[in-house]
Amino acid sequence: MVFSHEAEKLHLKGIGIDIFEKKRMKAALARKNSVVFLKRIFRSTKAEKFKRPAGECLYFSTAFALKEAVLKALGTGWNSPSNFHDVRVKLKGRKAEIELSGKIKAIAQKKGIKKIVCDYSVSPRHVVAVAALIS
Repeated sequence: MVFSHEAEKLHLKGIGIDIFEKKRMKAALARKNSVVFLKRIFRSTKAEKFKRPAGECLYFSTAFALKEAVLKALGTGWNSPSNFHDVRVKLKGRKAEIELSGKIKAIAQKKGIKKIVCDYSVSPRHVVAVAALIS
């Protein structure tokens, strides 16, 4: 394998992996207070727009797993609900993008993180997500 000169300057600063059972999200979304749950994990605007579309369980399961993978890679884990709000997941087709804000962004900047590379895979029962932090 041949790497360019620029690639040699990149450093892996952290990696996080999460596996999430889709049935857990399906059960959470079926509860009467599902919007309360969604507001704890996702930004309030996303939770308020929640109207039970066909792919909701897969979307929220994937976003949740990606958020978890990012937090694990940073070494913070799930230590407060606000951390989930500080990790924004944008799913566009099969592509996922991560945007950080607040305390999580500050942690990433302190660690010298310049880029987050992420991906996910879906099976009938699970979503597996991985996030790599690059400096």
